[in-house]
Amino acid sequence: MLNAESETVHDLDSLLRALIDVECEAATDVTAHAADLELRRIGICAELTAVADEALHASVATARARGLSWHLIGQDLGISRQAAFQRFGHPVDPQGGIGIKTHSMNALIPRAEEIYGHLANGEFRPVGTQMTFVVQRILNEKKVMGIWSHVVADVGRLESLGTSFLRPNGTNAVVETPLSFEAGEFVGRIAYNKRGKIVGMLILLPASVADAPF
Repeated sequence: MLNAESETVHDLDSLLRALIDVECEAATDVTAHAADLELRRIGICAELTAVADEALHASVATARARGLSWHLIGQDLGISRQAAFQRFGHPVDPQGGIGIKTHSMNALIPRAEEIYGHLANGEFRPVGTQMTFVVQRILNEKKVMGIWSHVVADVGRLESLGTSFLRPNGTNAVVETPLSFEAGEFVGRIAYNKRGKIVGMLILLPASVADAPF
């Protein structure tokens, strides 16, 4: 299994290769799908920026753990030590002495619940844009909508969502949501990475939840 650092390197390599593919495609086929290629390029570059920023934060954290000062880190980045701390440090609440939380993973719950509304309406694009580029290649429109159509064919349309909750899963977070269809109950699970991108989706029978990969 890849550790967090290896996963980041793998993601960077995959995204760079994908960007090269888009550039080659654009160079060899200038007449077709120009707008689609530009959107793909933008999506890849945006995710590449996010992954690179994550790698930079991890490198700074490692440097600090090894005793490097904010002055040296800032000097290497061409910024002041104060600017380096403000960007990469962990501010402390002066009253409680506890690291200030700057992001709530609970914000993932309404995002995950919206996914099922899009699927019920046959809208894949708003779902696909929330996935990492690597996952988009696996959970493509044909596969995702095909699974959803199969469920609907068996138990009818989606009628309501139960109460979603968040569960940690290694470096990821998983939002679990009960799904009530016309003639059956399922459980939806959507896994998000630290950047808030979808890295996995499951629609499960309640009896199979215990054996799910996440």
